[in-house]
Amino acid sequence: MSTETNKALVRRFWDEVANAHDTSKIADILADDFRLGGDDGLNRDGLTAVLNYYFGAFSDLHYTIEDIVAEGDTVMARLVMTGTHDGEYDSQPPTGRKFQVEEVDGFIVTDGRIVSDRIVWDELGFRRQLGLPLA
Repeated sequence: MSTETNKALVRRFWDEVANAHDTSKIADILADDFRLGGDDGLNRDGLTAVLNYYFGAFSDLHYTIEDIVAEGDTVMARLVMTGTHDGEYDSQPPTGRKFQVEEVDGFIVTDGRIVSDRIVWDELGFRRQLGLPLA
């Protein structure tokens, strides 16, 4: 696959799954053996559950791709994640506060599907903005 095709697939994940809050398309985009965070990380079903949890906690959750680059089978995306805490999150009731944090994702694409994703994000800034305990 070309780097442009791989970048388009990653954009599809953000547009059609994350921003559309539609996990029904995950099987079309992520490989059967997908892992988030490495070999012992979340599988495709685990990521689906986490995304649905976030959609419930932040009904307006949205990701904006700021930069996306690719080389070979690797796609790196720098994003801004925004939302409003209007549902329970981490056993904490909704605060109604908004957040905006940066995230960087490193994807590996094989045979037209994402096989892995590693995420680095500003969880401390996220928790501070929402007034949540610093875990």
